[in-house]
Amino acid sequence: MRDTTQRAKLIEPRESSQEAIVLNRLKRGWKISNLTAMQRYRICRLSAVVNRLREKHWPIKTVDKKMKDGTTYGEYVLIKS
Repeated sequence: MRDTTQRAKLIEPRESSQEAIVLNRLKRGWKISNLTAMQRYRICRLSAVVNRLREKHWPIKTVDKKMKDGTTYGEYVLIKS
């Protein structure tokens, strides 16, 4: 009997792209936030980069964090399967 379930193929980004930079960090098990992306990698629109990776079937989760003053921000993590 043929397996009718299809797994989405993960598409690897170009080596030097913003997508590759973010994905390599996430693959190492590290989290990334907007502040980290801006300071270390000069990526201004991290949410757009993450969205493109999700469209390429990468399982990225947003984790909401709260600072001491009540301000919230999101960190992105790669979901391990």
